[in-house]
Amino acid sequence: MNHQPYEDWLFADPIEEPLTPQQQADLQAHLLECESCRSLAVAWQVVEADLRTGDMIGPRAGFTARWEERLEIEHARLHRRQSLAMLGFVIAGLTLLFTSLLLLAMPLLNAPEVWLWTGVYQGIQLVDNLRAMQESVLKLLSGLTGAVPRVWWVLGLGVLSQLVVLWIVSLRVLTNPRRVIR
Repeated sequence: MNHQPYEDWLFADPIEEPLTPQQQADLQAHLLECESCRSLAVAWQVVEADLRTGDMIGPRAGFTARWEERLEIEHARLHRRQSLAMLGFVIAGLTLLFTSLLLLAMPLLNAPEVWLWTGVYQGIQLVDNLRAMQESVLKLLSGLTGAVPRVWWVLGLGVLSQLVVLWIVSLRVLTNPRRVIR
């Protein structure tokens, strides 16, 4: 015999899933015939009564403080582990980078005067490029100041400053660990 629908009806919540009169009659008839389902129904009634009349057990005093302390310790441990992992990755990356640069610079170490003159040349090129960029930016700005009204400059600077503030706030929110509010 299939007991599944009768067991479902026994455990059904009378408020959320009320049985139809036909289902109720079928369940009562089945309980008169089946000893297994009848003992299950009696046991379920005892359990329901115990659940309704039993005392609610609350947490021990200071549970919230202990939980928050444990959570804070766990967050600190996780932060420390992530920091050490990141430090390991950075050290490994820097070691790989410096090793590669050292291998590339080996021919230059045999002739230090070539290395020195190359550095001087690169420094002069950098200064010359920066000066050319400065002149270009100054010419562009001097041309734009007459073409763009001052209101647009003020609005542009306002939007730019708001974007900078938004970026700083976002960076702060993303990098600070979350705190539990007491």
